Amino acid sequence: IVFIGYGAGVDKVTKSDKENCNIHFHPAVSSKRLMSYTRCASVGIFFVEENKGLSYKYSFPNKFAEYILAGLPVIVSSHFEYLGEIVINNKLGWVVGGDTNILLALINSLKPEVVEKVKIDVNLYSDSISYLEEEKVYLKIFSSHVWNFRLL
Repeated sequence: IVFIGYGAGVDKVTKSDKENCNIHFHPAVSSKRLMSYTRCASVGIFFVEENKGLSYKYSFPNKFAEYILAGLPVIVSSHFEYLGEIVINNKLGWVVGGDTNILLALINSLKPEVVEKVKIDVNLYSDSISYLEEEKVYLKIFSSHVWNFRLL
């Protein structure tokens, strides 16, 4: 697994990088260079162990679009409900519960030929995504949860 960037967990990741042959850390790179690194990955991962609230449940992170546009299948924890629906409905990867053991078991069981097969669906889907289309879905979700919200 490769971690790129910085943040609160960087010390833990750099320590793991030194102690494990299958964990790698790379300092942040420019946005112009990031896609070339992303395309080298096998899968993209969105995982949290616990429900963090509605902002996670309905989120559509830029990183998700980046992974899809790079042709990567994704592994999404079930706490990202909206992403999970997209992944399942479009066969873009796998949705797992919020248990790290389940995540690790899935990662260890993935076969290259299965990942390559999923990449076909990812590439088909990547041609269809845009933030303008996602905006329509967000407005529909938002309007169903907030009283007196009107679509403009």
